[in-house]
Amino acid sequence: MPEPGNGDAPQFYVPGHFYSPVPNRADIRRALDATQQPAEISAIDFRESEQLELLERLKVYYPEVPFPEQATSDFRFTFDNPSYSWCDAIMLFSMLRELRPRRIIEVGSGYTSGLMLDVNDRFFDSKIDCTFVEPYPNLLLWLLRPDELKRVTIIPTTMQEVDTDIFRTLRAGDVLFIDSSHVVKAGSDVYALLFNVLPVLARGVVIHFHDIFDRFEYPAEWLEKGFGWNEQYVLRAFLQFNSDFKIKLYTGRMIARHRDWFARWMPNCLRNPGGHIWIERTGGGENIGSSGQADAPRLAAPSARPLRFRCNICGEHNTAILDDLQREKPTCTTCGSTARARAIIRALSVELFRGESEALPDWPLWKEVSGLGMTDWEGYAARLAEKFSYTNTFLHKEPWLDVAAEEVPAHWIESCDFVISSEVLEHVLPPVSRAFQNVYNILKPGGVLILTVPYGLMPDTQEHFSDLYDFQIVEDRGTSVLRNTTREGEVQEFRNLVFHGGPGSTLEMRVFSENALVRLLREAGFEEIKVHRKPDIVHGVWWPEPWSLPISARKPRA
Repeated sequence: MPEPGNGDAPQFYVPGHFYSPVPNRADIRRALDATQQPAEISAIDFRESEQLELLERLKVYYPEVPFPEQATSDFRFTFDNPSYSWCDAIMLFSMLRELRPRRIIEVGSGYTSGLMLDVNDRFFDSKIDCTFVEPYPNLLLWLLRPDELKRVTIIPTTMQEVDTDIFRTLRAGDVLFIDSSHVVKAGSDVYALLFNVLPVLARGVVIHFHDIFDRFEYPAEWLEKGFGWNEQYVLRAFLQFNSDFKIKLYTGRMIARHRDWFARWMPNCLRNPGGHIWIERTGGGENIGSSGQADAPRLAAPSARPLRFRCNICGEHNTAILDDLQREKPTCTTCGSTARARAIIRALSVELFRGESEALPDWPLWKEVSGLGMTDWEGYAARLAEKFSYTNTFLHKEPWLDVAAEEVPAHWIESCDFVISSEVLEHVLPPVSRAFQNVYNILKPGGVLILTVPYGLMPDTQEHFSDLYDFQIVEDRGTSVLRNTTREGEVQEFRNLVFHGGPGSTLEMRVFSENALVRLLREAGFEEIKVHRKPDIVHGVWWPEPWSLPISARKPRA
């Protein structure tokens, strides 16, 4: 899925200028005229007889295509969708049945992910290892059942930020499924895929590109609307004189030349031919077969492969595997830091040092900057105190601060350049909005909050005790019970309480949602709210799940 534009692109040449990659109307007319008088494409071996042989095998699966035309509760995928419909979906279904891949890596998730998950469930007993690279995974998360969250891997970041070693885990018969931004430009996802990923793939890996049409030209309607995509032009050049990759199935071309065959054997493909191409690496690369036997040592799956990282809190180097980089698991053998602690320091570094992620020992001495922590972990609190004018506060001892109080002491007002609040606000008494407002008041203009709390992706926060007023926690037959009298005099009793470790008040009052956190920050007056989703493997920051991530927010500058 393409990244949304942020409006800050420099522009030396206007779109349509002959130095601009965006075509003008004359360029579009030339392209359209060329499709009306087509010359045969040279320098590419289309292997048409091999494609016909493959289609003969694929037609066996056509009667078994299970997907409904309209949405039902039985399937995640339906043909009635705006981006991946009849022919595209039928061929993806058939290719998965034919290839029987051990692993799929999908770059750009969505409706296709639902199709793959349905096929995996119904035909492969959920044994295909699925990895989804998707910076905006809301649709994907909606498609997944709760039990699947532990069986699939979601990498919630842009393709450009993914370690290419992940793609080395694909073997012969495995699938790299690409549905990208379709734009080749400096720093784009297609740039990274063509120049960084395809060269490291093993022989026998099968690659899918979406929106690749007959003659490597986009539909006239798209050109006239000004889509300006260029991926398939570069892919055409890539395939010319290329002996290391072969075309396995180019459906748009085959429909144009063998329409009668499709009308007889796969007629629904003609309802919406779509556009895609399947290619296979046949030369170069490692010779890693589906059995795992290789010319080079077998590469472990990314979650099990050792990696080196430098702890950005103590500065020492460590070796770990991705599966161990869990949010609350100590993984630095020197200081005992967790991924959450390192992510807090990374977010603070990014906000203080103009986007740079540096290790804390390398930060300059900067006593002019004042900071405040709320029961911060001593592992980084002591080091922050060495660098800045930093105070770590507590609820149960001095220096004392109750961020949920009616108001904070006057000496804290607009006193800090940064505040760190990690795993605190889920415990404060309601209304939690008061705590957000107090943090805002503590910060100087331009000051930044670094925040972590456990949160989910549901629509809103789940408050456990929304009417809390006059309460106490008592023991009843060995179980902690909260007894509350509301303002209206109603007596309530709550069992199955959740407590988090650590000193002070640790009863869980709520489970936040990401949407609610952003809303609370905005209502308090914060700007530049940022969810720090990007992994930082160099410093041991990795998020196997797309929730409970660090958030930064800035008080407007004066």
